[in-house]
Amino acid sequence: MAKGSFLSFLSSSIGGSNVTTFLDLDYSKEIEEEDDKSDISKLAIEDTENITPSLHLTTDSKPEIPIIGIGGAGIRLLHQVVNRINLYGMNYLTLAIDTDITDIEKYANISHKYHIPGAQTGTAHQYRQAATRVSNAEDEIREKLTKYFQELGTRHKHEIVFLLMGAGGTGTGAGIELAKILISMGKRPVPFLLLPSKEEISRIKFNAAAALYHFSLAPKDRCLNLATICIDNELMLDHNSKKYYSAVISAANERIAATLGDLIATTELESHAYSADLNEFLEIFRDLKCLGVLQYLQVKNPGKNISKSFEKNLQDSLSMDVDIFQATRAYFYVSTIPKQILAEDYRQLMLKFDNADVFNKLYETENDGEFLAIRGIYTGLSYSENIRNIMQLAEDARVEILNKEIENNNLGKVNPKIDRLASDEEISVRTGSELSEERAEEFARMHREGDKH
Repeated sequence: MAKGSFLSFLSSSIGGSNVTTFLDLDYSKEIEEEDDKSDISKLAIEDTENITPSLHLTTDSKPEIPIIGIGGAGIRLLHQVVNRINLYGMNYLTLAIDTDITDIEKYANISHKYHIPGAQTGTAHQYRQAATRVSNAEDEIREKLTKYFQELGTRHKHEIVFLLMGAGGTGTGAGIELAKILISMGKRPVPFLLLPSKEEISRIKFNAAAALYHFSLAPKDRCLNLATICIDNELMLDHNSKKYYSAVISAANERIAATLGDLIATTELESHAYSADLNEFLEIFRDLKCLGVLQYLQVKNPGKNISKSFEKNLQDSLSMDVDIFQATRAYFYVSTIPKQILAEDYRQLMLKFDNADVFNKLYETENDGEFLAIRGIYTGLSYSENIRNIMQLAEDARVEILNKEIENNNLGKVNPKIDRLASDEEISVRTGSELSEERAEEFARMHREGDKH
C-alpha cells in the first residue's frame, strides 16, 4: 500500500501553468523538418516524456489489470503506459500483439510479445486480413494469453482485460477477434480505441466504424456488448491546430498513457477520505454495452469550489466531446491539499451524477501550494458528433462487393457492409464524394483522349 505522502505534487511539476487538461498538449521539442507535418516517426515517442505532470507516489501495490497493445498504434501507447507506471516504481507485465514483426521488437519495456503468423509485415489497413490471421492462429494465441495471465499473477481474481488499439488494419481486425477469444476464455475485454482524425483516409475511418460496431454499437445478437473507451484524435488536433500533426499525435499518446497509467497505479492505494477500490473501478466496465471517455485535469490554485473548477475545465479535460453527467457509471479520484475541498461542495459535485453509479476516491496530501488533480473514466455515454460522422461514413462507403441498403430495427442499426465483410480480400472503401471525383477524372481523361483521335 501507499507509504508517506504518496500523492505529493511538486509545485514545479505543474509546469508553470494554472490548468493542465487532456487537450492541452504542450511539448518542448518541435519537428525540424518543416516540410513534413504528417509523419509521426519524425518525433520520437521519448521526446514527449514529462509533458504531463506525474503523481509523485510510492506504493507496494502492483498493476492488477492485464493490458494488451494491438497493432502499431496500440503498442506505441502500451509502451508509454509502461513508462508512466515505471515512474511510480511499479513493474508492469504487459503483452504486445501485431502482424508487423518490426513493431513487436521496438520496445524493451514490454515484457510479453507475440507476432501473429502469416507474414512479417502489417495488413495495409485491411482489417479482415488481420482478423483472418488471428482466426488461423487461435489455438496458439490462447496459449500465449494463458501464459501471460499466469505470469502476471494478479492477487485479485477478476475478468477485466484492457485492449489498446488504433484504427489500423491490425488494431481493429486483430482487436475484434482477440476480444472474441478473450470472451470465450471467460474474460471481459475493455477496448481503448483511438478514433481517426479527418486527415485519415476513408479506409481508416471504416476500420474504426467496424470496431465500434462490433464492440458496442451493433444490435445485441451480433455485438460483443463491450464498454469501449474512445479517444478522439480530431478533438486533440483541433485544440492544437497550430502545431505539427505528428507532434500533436505523439503528445496526445503521452497524455492518454499518463491518464490511464495514473488510474491503474492508484486504484489500490489507501484513501484518506472517500474510498473506492479496484473492484469498484472494474465495475464500471462490467455487463455494459456502451461508450466511455477518459478524464485528465490538474489545476493550480483552484480555490475551494471544486464543483466550479470541475465544470469550468470539464470539456477540455475529456478525451471525447460528451456530457459525462449523463454517464451511467463512473470512477474518478481527486487529490488536493488538506481542507482544500469543502464537504458540501464535494457533495454537490457528486449530485450532478444523479443517474450514475459513481465510485470515487479523495486524497489529501501536503503540498507547498493549492492544487486540484482529477483522473477519471466515465462509461454508459451516448454518441459524440465525431462518432456519428464515422458511422455515417461507413454506411455511405461504396464497397462494390456489398450493396445491400442499411436496415434499422428496434435493437440497433444493422450495417451489412460490416456484418457481411467476412473475407480477407482487399476492398475499396470510398465515400460518395471520393467516388464522384474519381469518375469525373476518368471522364475528363476519356474526353482528352477522345479529342486526340
